[in-house]
Amino acid sequence: MYPIVKGLVALTLTGASILGVGKVTTEVVESVTQPVVPAEIVVAPTTVAPKPTVPPTTTLAPEFVDEDKKIQVEPTPPPLTVDEARLLYGKCGEWRELALMVGWPAEEWGTLSYVLHRESRCNIGSHNKTDPMSGSRGLMQINGYWCKPTKYSANGWLQDHGILTTCDDLYDPVVNLRAGLAIWLYGEGKHGCGWRGPWATPCDRYN
Repeated sequence: MYPIVKGLVALTLTGASILGVGKVTTEVVESVTQPVVPAEIVVAPTTVAPKPTVPPTTTLAPEFVDEDKKIQVEPTPPPLTVDEARLLYGKCGEWRELALMVGWPAEEWGTLSYVLHRESRCNIGSHNKTDPMSGSRGLMQINGYWCKPTKYSANGWLQDHGILTTCDDLYDPVVNLRAGLAIWLYGEGKHGCGWRGPWATPCDRYN
């Protein structure tokens, strides 16, 4: 029985050698068990941008800072005195800024200034009771004809134009100057001269 066993062993070894099983098995095991060495990873250094340089903010006094919007505002210059305004703008110069604000053209200020001084001496509380239709009121001495019911207006001309409610509203300087402007514009459109009617003043004479 020895030769038979020897032949089987030889056949087994030869088969293994021919098929290369041992070699394949060894290589597979080696390739599986061999540790994988990762490639070296190079990380680029992180660049931090420099902080921008902010110029210093000018600090204003608390009264010049708008707390609601948190912004700096320019201080408002003090208003002119009556004497300063008249020195700069002539008669009744203290009313010039308000007149321009309500819509009077700047080029009409010369004539308006003359009318204000002649009619009321620049006094908003002036009331000439001798004029008809309950008198004339305020800076421009606007007659009651413009704020009383007439055959042309059931409520009053100035009421129809939404400028006032009663004649006594003419003691408010804003209302008085707005009323005078409306009457002047009416005269400009109808006669070509807004000063000629209610104030008996030639146009463009005092500019």
